[in-house]
Amino acid sequence: MNMLRRLRALATASLLLIGAAACGPGTLSLEGAPRGAAALKAGSESLLITEVMRSPVDARRGEWVELYNAGPDPVSLAGWIFDDGDSTDALVLLEGADWVEPGGYALLVDPDHPLTGLEPGVPVYTSTDSALGNGISASDPLLLRRPDGTLVAEAVPPAPSGRGIALERRAIDAPDRPWAWREVPGGTPGRRGALVPSPRVALHFTHPPVDDDTVDAAVAFIDSAEASLDCALYQMNHPRILDAFVRAKRRGVAVRIVTDTTFYDRPDYRQGFVALEAEGILVRPDERSSEMHDKYMVADGERVWIGSWNPTDHVSGDSALEIEDAGLAAVLSEDVDQMMAGRFGVSKVRPEETEHVVDGMEIGLHISPAGGIESRIVSEIDAAEHSVHFLAFSLTQDSIGDALLRAAARGVDVRGAIDWLHATRRGSEWQRLVEAGLDVRRSPHAMLMHHKLIVIDAGTPNARVITGSYNFTGRAETRNDETMLFLRDARLAAASTAAFNAVYTESLRADEAPMPGLRITEVGPEGRWVELMNAGEAPVDLSGYRLSDQERTVRIESPSGMKTFLAPGERALVAMGAPPPTAKAGVATLEADPLPGLRGVPLLLLLDPRGVPVDGLAASATLAPEEALARISVTAFGAAAPTPGE
Repeated sequence: MNMLRRLRALATASLLLIGAAACGPGTLSLEGAPRGAAALKAGSESLLITEVMRSPVDARRGEWVELYNAGPDPVSLAGWIFDDGDSTDALVLLEGADWVEPGGYALLVDPDHPLTGLEPGVPVYTSTDSALGNGISASDPLLLRRPDGTLVAEAVPPAPSGRGIALERRAIDAPDRPWAWREVPGGTPGRRGALVPSPRVALHFTHPPVDDDTVDAAVAFIDSAEASLDCALYQMNHPRILDAFVRAKRRGVAVRIVTDTTFYDRPDYRQGFVALEAEGILVRPDERSSEMHDKYMVADGERVWIGSWNPTDHVSGDSALEIEDAGLAAVLSEDVDQMMAGRFGVSKVRPEETEHVVDGMEIGLHISPAGGIESRIVSEIDAAEHSVHFLAFSLTQDSIGDALLRAAARGVDVRGAIDWLHATRRGSEWQRLVEAGLDVRRSPHAMLMHHKLIVIDAGTPNARVITGSYNFTGRAETRNDETMLFLRDARLAAASTAAFNAVYTESLRADEAPMPGLRITEVGPEGRWVELMNAGEAPVDLSGYRLSDQERTVRIESPSGMKTFLAPGERALVAMGAPPPTAKAGVATLEADPLPGLRGVPLLLLLDPRGVPVDGLAASATLAPEEALARISVTAFGAAAPTPGE
């Protein structure tokens, strides 16, 4: 059964079905409808507003709105209502047949539209009034309703930068936010744009602080399973995802989950896994020091969810693909078979690459370790002719850095962003690329940028996308269980460019990364305490500040009578659930609950009262039991003897 058909019946909140309406009674006759569509159930529509011309060259006429039918059934729009927030208009057929085919388009136009530049054969509807809506102004919402008033589709595209410029949704699954629309001079009314993906492939990406759309889609994916779910998930504790797995098991779905031992045993994850196992769900931790770092799910042996996204309760910048292909699903289910049997890492037997084609999209799947991912990435970058745009949680592989430098040297547009904590960690390629003159940025402090995404030659017929679980590190290549997709498709590259632009445009250039006034200066042995310093020029009130290891967040509290203001140059010690260390007189001692992530290889964020990160650290090596982690430069930390409050 088609993936969209399944998801449509199960999750109207899914990104694939933006604007889907609840089913209502009755049928709608379609005179002259195509064979097999003699009757259409009212409410089965799944329509999207995909493009709009708000400001035509001729200010008196020429506005139009494009609709796309993402559902499995044809839709008649005669008698439907267009609403721009100022007025409502009943729609009448102006040209063409009175139905919108599945995967097809329709246009809503002004009554006096010249009907030039439109795609032949696309049904054209207009208003019974003198204008479409009350004239579609820059701030108007666009609403499409059934004749009974039920809302089916809505959108609020941003204002165009000038006349004659249309706004097109970047991808069929892009949420209705300003960055999800792009300007298209003249527009492409009624034509399949490069940004509408295949009905068998959907791209989801998250952009903090909100992640609800991707969670909705992942829940819908799990809810769509009828027989089996084979999953390899590095970390998982999102309550809605856990609940979806329980529902699947209770309706008779065979659920298997492979995960990483680190998170399987962590207290803040353990409760979720206990609940799954109590339902009879098979959960297999990898029980080794290397990571089971995959992030994929396979439903019913025919549909795949795969990418960089972890189903956790904290939001990060990520992407995920849904792909309907039995061949790809079979390879990944076989991968789960081996891991369930205890074969991880290099002990697995697998081909270096499997190749698949889905609706013209070429897909190469590589499974690591020793799966040839690093060499394939280098060869793809070396083959780039126009552009290489990347987002990287971590980039430490010299070979990939060398390939990016070679591409830039031959005139390729090389740009990217690296997570702000990992950009300056030991071994990162960030500094080398910046010193060579490349525009490689640090992601904004307010987000964990977790992407592993490379888009090559976007906008050309040879456009490619590389994405998956594989961080660009030696550990990912030689030790971890990883999956990476190499996809050749102009539509997907265009949609992935939206994810790149959303992060890149907000990221900071090397000369735009100021050190905050309030700094983390030291983390005590085993994370027992954290030292803060006010390096700014004004006093700082620590009331409401919090510390986070990106899995758990704790509030900094002040014992009775202890000051919370730090004057410039002053330090404070935060005791993390342990007795405070002895410090010199005048150093404030505050309290917070312990953070598991501070033990071993510390990772820490300092959040202001709004929840925005203002400083952070990520260690690059495991510390000895009595070693502290101390700031040794503006961007670097190193192992040192503890010096609390000094």
